[in-house]
Amino acid sequence: MDVAVPLSFAQQRLWLLDQLAPRAGSYAMVVSYRLDGPLDRPALGRALTEIVTRHEVLRTTFPARDGQPGRAAAPPAPVPVTLATYPGRGDGESARSWSSRWAAEFGDRPYDLSRGPLLRAGLARLAEREHLLVIGVHHIVADGWSMHVLLDELVALYPAARRGEPGPLPPLALQYGDFARQQRDRLAGPVRARLGEFWRDLLAGAPALLDLPTDRARPPTAASYRGRNHRLRIAPEQAERLRSLARGERATLFMVLLAAYQLMLARSTGQDDIVVGVPFAGRDRRHESLIGLFVNVLPVRGDCRGDPRFTDLVTRARAAIRDVYGNQEMPFEQMVEELGPPRDIGYNPIFQATVQLLPEQRRWNFDLGDGLRLTPEYTDETRWTRFDLELHLHETADGGIDGDLVYATDLFEEVTARRMADRFTDLLAAVADRPQARLSELPALPDAEWHTAVVAHNNRRVPYPDRCLHELFADQARDTPDAVALVYGDASLTYGELDRRTNRLSRYLRGQGIGSGSVVGVCLEPGADVVIALLAVLKAGAAYLPLDAADPVARARLLLADASAPTVLTSAALADRFGDAFPCPVRLDRDAGRWRDLPSTPPRYPCGPRDLAYVIYTSGSTGIPKGVMVEHRQAIALLSDTGYAGFSAGMRTAQTAPVCFDAATFELWGPLLHGGSCVLLDGGRPDPDTVHRAIARNGATTLWLTTGLFNVFVDEKSAVFGHVQQVITGGEAASVAHFRRVRELWPRLRISHAYGPTECTTFASMFDVPDEIPHWWRTIPVGRPIANTCLYVLDRTGRPVPVGAPGELYIGGAGVARGYLNRPGLTAERFVPDPFGAPGARMYRTGDHVRQRSDGDIEFIGRIDDQVKLRGFRLEYGEVEAALRGHEAVRDAVAVVREDRPGDRRLVGYVVPEASPLPAAAILDHLRERLPGYMVPSALVPLAAKPLTRNGKVDRAALPEPPATGRPDPAPVPGDGLSRRVAQVWAEALGVESIGPHDNFFDLGGHSLLAMRVVAQLNDGGVDLSFDMLLRHQTVSELVAAMARRKG
Repeated sequence: MDVAVPLSFAQQRLWLLDQLAPRAGSYAMVVSYRLDGPLDRPALGRALTEIVTRHEVLRTTFPARDGQPGRAAAPPAPVPVTLATYPGRGDGESARSWSSRWAAEFGDRPYDLSRGPLLRAGLARLAEREHLLVIGVHHIVADGWSMHVLLDELVALYPAARRGEPGPLPPLALQYGDFARQQRDRLAGPVRARLGEFWRDLLAGAPALLDLPTDRARPPTAASYRGRNHRLRIAPEQAERLRSLARGERATLFMVLLAAYQLMLARSTGQDDIVVGVPFAGRDRRHESLIGLFVNVLPVRGDCRGDPRFTDLVTRARAAIRDVYGNQEMPFEQMVEELGPPRDIGYNPIFQATVQLLPEQRRWNFDLGDGLRLTPEYTDETRWTRFDLELHLHETADGGIDGDLVYATDLFEEVTARRMADRFTDLLAAVADRPQARLSELPALPDAEWHTAVVAHNNRRVPYPDRCLHELFADQARDTPDAVALVYGDASLTYGELDRRTNRLSRYLRGQGIGSGSVVGVCLEPGADVVIALLAVLKAGAAYLPLDAADPVARARLLLADASAPTVLTSAALADRFGDAFPCPVRLDRDAGRWRDLPSTPPRYPCGPRDLAYVIYTSGSTGIPKGVMVEHRQAIALLSDTGYAGFSAGMRTAQTAPVCFDAATFELWGPLLHGGSCVLLDGGRPDPDTVHRAIARNGATTLWLTTGLFNVFVDEKSAVFGHVQQVITGGEAASVAHFRRVRELWPRLRISHAYGPTECTTFASMFDVPDEIPHWWRTIPVGRPIANTCLYVLDRTGRPVPVGAPGELYIGGAGVARGYLNRPGLTAERFVPDPFGAPGARMYRTGDHVRQRSDGDIEFIGRIDDQVKLRGFRLEYGEVEAALRGHEAVRDAVAVVREDRPGDRRLVGYVVPEASPLPAAAILDHLRERLPGYMVPSALVPLAAKPLTRNGKVDRAALPEPPATGRPDPAPVPGDGLSRRVAQVWAEALGVESIGPHDNFFDLGGHSLLAMRVVAQLNDGGVDLSFDMLLRHQTVSELVAAMARRKG
């Protein structure tokens, strides 16, 4: 082993990559030459041997020693030439087709870096005077420039070898090993420090990963490096206009192409900070005639922020290339070591896309004497790539530009690569005609892609009645008075009975001054009275405002005051609990005598489809909830599309959503407007055991579950899915593993993944999960728009983004709500004109980050702002943070939803206290009095100060993982087996080592979904426990004592 001659930095990196993916074909370089005429095969072998003799690097191998790469140079020896003969196949395969296939197979043979040889030659005999010479070289000993050197030397040496004469080439003054030694010596001193400082400054804050719109998840292990290419062509006339553009900006053609490529990538990814790799030759005059790995692919950073003119992008590209050119001595491998970027075996560090422009390829014939001519062969097919994307461009003899967009087949389908290539060429056509255009003036999409995104995927229209909810219910009650409308426990209520009861109550409400324009509060424990109250309010011509009976008094008072509600339909117990927060309460149990004797015939009070049906409050970013106003016509549009759910007389839903959650619109009115029935849960709590009992006893065809609940049911009570025909779930990012598990257990079950904000009336899109979920799916799509709905994925300027690129989701169509109650400014901000719809149409700006897949389905990415969904409820961090700051012990606060363990999403509050220690218990009590339970953090973490980004915003990614518990190590639970069993299940669910008898389940990070999981696990072990019991008795000692008391 030659320890005196080191590896170059580039060689060292390729050796390391080979250790990760031994003998992968991605670093094989293959060239082919067609030989026409009489060939002297021994002379060809001698010429190749002379080349290998001249260039020591071609005789070098790289054996490992003590885990480190070594270098060994073999003495000169004849180069073996593998021979093959075209068999003249009877199946009709031509000699050209056979030779192309043979050359590809020859080139794909793996290399062993430790043993070599790293150059090999093959010769295919196609006819007596026709051959194909294929030379394969591993990239560790050569680069693209080297292949031209090899060709020049072959053309010079073959004629001399044929004549038996010495080669005409002078000896080489340097070898590649000299370059490697000089490189390491030069970078051992101050040059390295200067270069390191430049590259650190240049790449500070650059994104680690180019978020390309992949069709498949990035492999968790090493990439296969398999690739394919899509051809593209730029006509000579257009190419000349691009050259003229470059001259006008004192730039090169490559700089123009680079600017366009980075802009295309920016539009395809939604990122405006784009880093791409650009090859630099890495040679000076001394190295021009050497074979070896000199090329240095370096990052060039592009800035696509704002709305500059395209010529400004060219100017930026020119400056970027100039700066990198002056600092190109830094080997990429040393740069990675210097900067320490995030590393992942699945992608190249710093950049994942490259671009290069080559001069006109050498396609002429070489005369080798005696009638033998050599012609380079250029393949149209690429089989390997070391990056996600590579754009290879070369100028052609006619003045045009040919190119290949090479893509990793681990990540992309051909159609996606084709679309990116089309965007690039369309963009070049536009800037060739209008170089001074601003980016917003340049076409974002080719016409065909625009039409698909805006029109083709939004063209489903279904007629729906121009009526009110209660009118359609009354029609149904008239037609099927004896059909069952509601089922609760062992009791039921027919359409006729429900109609008569609500008619009487609505007449009473009218007598109390309730009518059109009124918003009436409804606060009741789950049960039949809830449906009676909602329907009666609508029949009175008013709108209902559903309240959660578990809400803090202060929150109920705030919502009712904001809505100017004149009264609340409630129960005596709840009226007592909420006290003066309820204006003029109507107690359905205690006050029923007031309307019992009123006529039960249908009232006729004025109400139209454009009147308000209900108001549902959602979280507000300023700390004040906002009321979404939904009209009758919007709810009717939702319930008239029979495509996504089986609305019919046979439909039977199980109501799992609280009435203050907009999914209740679907659960209640879906069946009641079509002659079906709704199963109301015992106690109204959708824990697995309760739902399973209710459905098993009363039957149900359709089950709605929030994403979190769905996951719990899959884990703890999947048998429930065997009783229904369809389950619809949504509200948060989906777990592919849970969907896959249900699909395996219940292959005939229709599983639908829903999406929709309250502002667009419950559901805007739906996706039916396929029988087999592809293994590469990272998430479950939210699908396509339901009928009479339009989904647009737009950029920051309001233009459609490319397929696969991230953008903000806007929703148009019949389901778009009226707006926010008493919030005209916010309504104007979020409910904006729909430029793609009919005159006067509006669309809702969701704030959700999504992408549209190549098949048209929408895929949810996350929130653009700080608003998230937790356990199906939408919350905005601002409201939680405002409540935290409202406590006297809190100076500042940050809230964030974390998922430190897969499937366990929880809200964490980070608090900068006024003094230490942090009074966590008092702060949590303060929050519970002011916020609904889902908005109370499961943990509080003290901070000395909020972490900030360079832009001065809260750096949520830098917030520390909360400890499993902030308490001292507790004494483990002593006592009997039941106490110990409960403590073990709690500890496992909460991720703590042990549980003390007085530790509070929820103070340790528990939440309702974890509580359901715990209850199900304990019940499976023979413990008789209800979800309500755990809510009431939150320590092990209290819970076990309560179970003992119940046993008697």
